[in-house]
Amino acid sequence: MASIFCALIEIQPLAGCELDPSQTAGAAVRCYIPAANPRDAISLLEATLIQMKFKLIETEWCLDHDATDWENPACKESDELVSEARSTGTVVFGTFHTWSHDALDD
Repeated sequence: MASIFCALIEIQPLAGCELDPSQTAGAAVRCYIPAANPRDAISLLEATLIQMKFKLIETEWCLDHDATDWENPACKESDELVSEARSTGTVVFGTFHTWSHDALDD
């Protein structure tokens, strides 16, 4: 069974993305990625982002979810997202925290 890696990334929507790039300058999101190692996790993440028409701006971190204990045990969302990533074998995204172009001017 593959491990589940958790990554915190910053992305920018491109033309054709579900998030309208004229309205959304960027987003930060936590991702759950089934993979054998961190390199494979990043490769799968990058391929998924290309399909979704996002540009990867920065990867804050990418850690083996099962080998860390930093998740809030009271937060069931991460457990659900890990379970979904494990059962589907695909990258699963948490909540997208977006900002507008105006926010960059502040």
